[in-house]
Amino acid sequence: MIRQIATVLAAALLAMAARAGAEDPAEAAVLKREEARLQAMVKADLAALEDILADDLSYFHSSGNADTKREFIDAIRTGRLKYKQLDREGVAVRVYGDVAVVTGRGRFQVRSGEDDLDVRLRFTDVYVKRGGKWRMVAWQSTRLPEK
Repeated sequence: MIRQIATVLAAALLAMAARAGAEDPAEAAVLKREEARLQAMVKADLAALEDILADDLSYFHSSGNADTKREFIDAIRTGRLKYKQLDREGVAVRVYGDVAVVTGRGRFQVRSGEDDLDVRLRFTDVYVKRGGKWRMVAWQSTRLPEK
């Protein structure tokens, strides 16, 4: 009896370990696009941003300011907005068919106009699968209190 229980327990643990190591392909694809977006923002790679950001993007900064895709890309193109370093933690991706929600926390070092900002924030990011590609349709971030 003990041997049977041990066998069942071992099988259950192996199944849980295999699942923990498995990555959902859609989640991985969204995370890859999200990483590409962040790199494009730091490098001011406008072509990459054109591809990743949806034409109907709503981008809500932690300052409360809002941008469309055109406004956001133009701010980076002109240098009014320069992303220096983007560090994130606690990133989670949840996929619901052709919609994915990305959440997490981050520390963004940005030059906005004449101001150098070092902002800690919590964010929600939404992607929609269109034309076979995941495209970002919404960003909302909220500043976290200073420690």
